[in-house]
Amino acid sequence: MSEKPSYDPKAFKEFEHAGWERSAANYHDLFGRLTAQTNEAILGRVDARTDVRFLDAPCGTGELAGAAAKRGARVTGLDFSATMLADARGRHPDLEFRQGDAENLPFENAAFDAVSCQFGLRHFPDPGKAIAEAFRVLAPGGRYAYTDWCPPGISTFFQIIMDAAKAPGDASAPLPEGPSVSRLSDPDESRRTLAAAGFEETEAVELPVELRCGDPRYVLDIIYKSIVRTRGLLEAQPPEAREKIEQAILEGAESHRKDGEIVLTLPALMASGRKP
Repeated sequence: MSEKPSYDPKAFKEFEHAGWERSAANYHDLFGRLTAQTNEAILGRVDARTDVRFLDAPCGTGELAGAAAKRGARVTGLDFSATMLADARGRHPDLEFRQGDAENLPFENAAFDAVSCQFGLRHFPDPGKAIAEAFRVLAPGGRYAYTDWCPPGISTFFQIIMDAAKAPGDASAPLPEGPSVSRLSDPDESRRTLAAAGFEETEAVELPVELRCGDPRYVLDIIYKSIVRTRGLLEAQPPEAREKIEQAILEGAESHRKDGEIVLTLPALMASGRKP
């Protein structure tokens, strides 16, 4: 069930769109290495196999869509970023990619047997509407799955960033307000939201995701080159505060070095359901 947001959806969507257009060139090689770790779990949950009509929205640079195609699924990818789609088409020229809005899908009712949303809901002005649209375009018996990042406390990656920003930073930096970044990574809330949209057999499981690197600056590269809201928050800081936050992130990452390699956890929640 979609709820009317208390913030400006248009401003939030414009902020997100501009951010993903800017991040597209580096996303695949940076953050895409992390999101891809959930590909097989998602595809297994929605039963993406030969001749299954599969929609990935948003599809980003197309890695989940490409993995579904390797299983024999009939794949469609949708994203609102033209730059992301250009990258996806270049990597997967034989697949169908369309530009569009996941909150207003340009497809008929019951057009797909499986729908996924890999780490996209927190970037939509109205996540509930995107879930309702996924339900609409699914055929009876079809399955839907989404992933979202677990919050700080569970995720060492996001905990490092949160701790680094606490002391010198300004958490009230003027970024467009959007939906909660933690609501749909809560197992109980995810099942409730899916059930409210009409899904049955709802499940929520935690998936392991790890970031491994040799240089702590790789963490800053991920923030500044391949994601949106955290980068926006850091870029909105005064120069002195931003420098201190960056240094704290580097030190926090370095503190997780094991046997010569930095290892940070970014567990994801995968929530799913079946359309009756």
